[in-house]
Amino acid sequence: MYRPTTKNEWWLCGVLLTQAILTIALEIYILVEWQAWVTPQIVQVTVSVIIPINLDVLIFACLYEFILALDAIHQKNNILLFAICISNTCTFVYSVMQYQMMEENTMRLFDERYGYPTLVDTTRNVWPLIKPAEILVAIFTGLGTLLIFPIVYLLHKEYSWAIYKVVHGGPKTRMRYLAYEVRFSRRSSLDLPCAN
Repeated sequence: MYRPTTKNEWWLCGVLLTQAILTIALEIYILVEWQAWVTPQIVQVTVSVIIPINLDVLIFACLYEFILALDAIHQKNNILLFAICISNTCTFVYSVMQYQMMEENTMRLFDERYGYPTLVDTTRNVWPLIKPAEILVAIFTGLGTLLIFPIVYLLHKEYSWAIYKVVHGGPKTRMRYLAYEVRFSRRSSLDLPCAN
């Protein structure tokens, strides 16, 4: 397995690994509490399948992002780094949606427990037990998202220079590129209509 070599690579992998470990631990806790609360008759309703799958999706997403980050830094792939940022943002949004869905489903099942007494354990309400874990999952994925954006920006700058050196860019090539940028920016500024 590839190991990070620079400080920014270690930061990116560290943030994503920490996020994955904390999220997985909390999601397993939520799943265990959920399974202890429902009865075997819960398989009669759709929510019995949806909740465990939704919890597993978030676990898979966090693990996948970490593995993807290792591949991105090994290949020095800027596009993959930006894809990880977008993916982590989507993971954060999903964790917020999961909180809302868990609250709605647990409250509905607990409130209607006397209509369907065999679906859940009627002696306790599981939502107060899993609510803090659901909030922490959203907080950890949100913090992870906020932290990886500047790290990915720094890695992008680092990898751009590494790629430039690999293609044997010399001073002559660099000057041509700078001339192209100046000419392009000058041309685009001349094309703009003047404001009266």
